[in-house]
Amino acid sequence: MAPPRIRPAAVALVLAALAVPLAAAPPAAAHCTHPTYLLFQQLVTTCALNQPLEDALAQASDATGHTLAFVLVKDRGFHPPVVHVKSGGSVVMVYADAEAAEQHDPRDSARCSNTVDPVADPEGCLPGANPGRCFDALTDLGGFLEQFGDTYPLTFRFDGATLRESKGLLSGTLPVVGDPPLAEPFQACAGVSYDSPVQAVVPYHCRIHGVVGAGTMRGTIVVEA
Repeated sequence: MAPPRIRPAAVALVLAALAVPLAAAPPAAAHCTHPTYLLFQQLVTTCALNQPLEDALAQASDATGHTLAFVLVKDRGFHPPVVHVKSGGSVVMVYADAEAAEQHDPRDSARCSNTVDPVADPEGCLPGANPGRCFDALTDLGGFLEQFGDTYPLTFRFDGATLRESKGLLSGTLPVVGDPPLAEPFQACAGVSYDSPVQAVVPYHCRIHGVVGAGTMRGTIVVEA
């Protein structure tokens, strides 16, 4: 059974932050570049004004000791583009685009299609072939992320050799696995992660707006052992 679309209290705080005026915000232009065909579809975008939100999310993740991290799905991008979470921690993707009504399907990108070292440069990994072997929002949720406040929680475990993923918030950490807001037992992400003794790197992209081998709508989850 697909896990529920949860709205923990922390999600409400994240969404409330989106109401803060951003007119004077410094740009986050490094990962807000879109090919021409995307620019024509998004003549107005606030992507370059998301830096304060990304900074706030990074600080919130640090405050939890990297046991919880949030990713905003907004402006055809994932913000921040790279998040760190400790083994046993959760990453929650939150649909936060109030300007456009679009559908998104975050899924893992499998191996990088380029020659970048994903451990040294996790943001530089471009989506590869055979994606969706670790997680896929459409499969897990039974639908796309498409409404303001929709969430997609994922929990990871990494023991230095094997990355395991469970589709839910803090899944498997409480006695009853499968009840809301928990989801499935942990399953190995075979052939997906880039493992070192201390971390696994999981690149991901949007099935709809991310293209294999291209730099559009992608992000990276770094799981620390």
